[in-house]
Amino acid sequence: MTTVEVRRRVAMERLPSSVSDYPVPREERILVKRLAGVVLWHREVSVGLPLSACDHLQDVTAQEFDRAFPSWLRLKGAN
Repeated sequence: MTTVEVRRRVAMERLPSSVSDYPVPREERILVKRLAGVVLWHREVSVGLPLSACDHLQDVTAQEFDRAFPSWLRLKGAN
């Protein structure tokens, strides 16, 4: 009945204007714990991607920037 999953999203994200006036490429991963489909808890981490990622956001794989995330959000078996 209880499940734990990691969700992932790669997109251009607008940061506060004190940081950047323009959207920047970012990858976000969310650790979600559910009980019978109802979210009990979640924790999010977002990391900045190099500007070169703008050209191929739809092609960014989970492995490409996996090391930028804490160990509890990395892919199992990834080095």
